[in-house]
Amino acid sequence: MNIIKFHIPTEVRKALKGKKAKVDTVSLFHAMAPQYLEMLKILTAEAGEQKDVDELERTLRREDPRDRDRN
Repeated sequence: MNIIKFHIPTEVRKALKGKKAKVDTVSLFHAMAPQYLEMLKILTAEAGEQKDVDELERTLRREDPRDRDRN
Protein backbone atom coordinates (compact mmCIF):
# COMPACT_ATOMS: atom_id res chain seq x y z
CA MET A 1 0.00 0.00 0.00
CA ASN A 2 1.40 3.38 -1.04
CA ILE A 3 0.69 6.65 0.73
CA ILE A 4 0.31 9.62 -1.57
CA LYS A 5 0.35 13.16 -0.20
CA PHE A 6 -1.93 15.54 -2.11
CA HIS A 7 -3.74 18.86 -1.77
CA ILE A 8 -7.48 18.18 -1.93
CA PRO A 9 -8.60 21.46 -3.60
CA THR A 10 -5.91 21.17 -6.28
CA GLU A 11 -6.78 17.57 -7.08
CA VAL A 12 -10.51 18.36 -7.19
CA ARG A 13 -9.86 21.18 -9.67
CA LYS A 14 -7.80 18.81 -11.82
CA ALA A 15 -10.52 16.16 -11.73
CA LEU A 16 -13.21 18.68 -12.64
CA LYS A 17 -11.17 19.83 -15.63
CA GLY A 18 -10.69 16.23 -16.74
CA LYS A 19 -6.96 16.28 -16.07
CA LYS A 20 -5.01 13.42 -14.52
CA ALA A 21 -4.97 13.65 -10.71
CA LYS A 22 -2.52 12.06 -8.28
CA VAL A 23 -5.28 9.88 -6.83
CA ASP A 24 -8.36 8.21 -8.27
CA THR A 25 -11.77 9.84 -8.02
CA VAL A 26 -13.02 7.50 -5.30
CA SER A 27 -10.07 8.28 -3.03
CA LEU A 28 -10.54 11.98 -3.70
CA PHE A 29 -14.21 11.76 -2.82
CA HIS A 30 -13.43 9.96 0.44
CA ALA A 31 -10.82 12.59 1.31
CA MET A 32 -13.16 15.54 0.78
CA ALA A 33 -16.41 14.01 2.08
CA PRO A 34 -15.94 14.92 5.78
CA GLN A 35 -15.26 18.58 4.95
CA TYR A 36 -18.16 18.68 2.49
CA LEU A 37 -20.59 17.15 4.97
CA GLU A 38 -19.50 19.60 7.69
CA MET A 39 -20.07 22.49 5.28
CA LEU A 40 -23.55 21.16 4.48
CA LYS A 41 -24.38 20.96 8.20
CA ILE A 42 -23.34 24.58 8.68
CA LEU A 43 -25.31 25.80 5.65
CA THR A 44 -28.38 23.85 6.75
CA ALA A 45 -28.19 25.31 10.24
CA GLU A 46 -27.83 28.85 8.88
CA ALA A 47 -30.76 28.36 6.52
CA GLY A 48 -32.85 26.97 9.36
CA GLU A 49 -32.04 29.98 11.55
CA GLN A 50 -33.06 32.40 8.79
CA LYS A 51 -36.24 30.42 8.17
CA ASP A 52 -37.10 30.72 11.87
CA VAL A 53 -36.57 34.49 11.76
CA ASP A 54 -38.71 34.83 8.63
CA GLU A 55 -41.48 32.77 10.18
CA LEU A 56 -41.40 34.81 13.39
CA GLU A 57 -41.57 38.07 11.43
CA ARG A 58 -44.55 36.77 9.43
CA THR A 59 -46.26 35.57 12.59
CA LEU A 60 -45.83 38.87 14.40
CA ARG A 61 -46.28 40.94 11.24
CA ARG A 62 -43.34 42.98 12.33
CA GLU A 63 -42.83 46.23 10.48
CA ASP A 64 -39.98 48.65 10.77
CA PRO A 65 -41.50 51.85 12.25
CA ARG A 66 -39.07 53.84 10.11
CA ASP A 67 -40.84 52.51 7.01
CA ARG A 68 -44.17 53.99 8.16
CA ASP A 69 -42.56 57.39 8.74
CA ARG A 70 -41.21 57.51 5.20
CA ASN A 71 -44.66 57.18 3.60
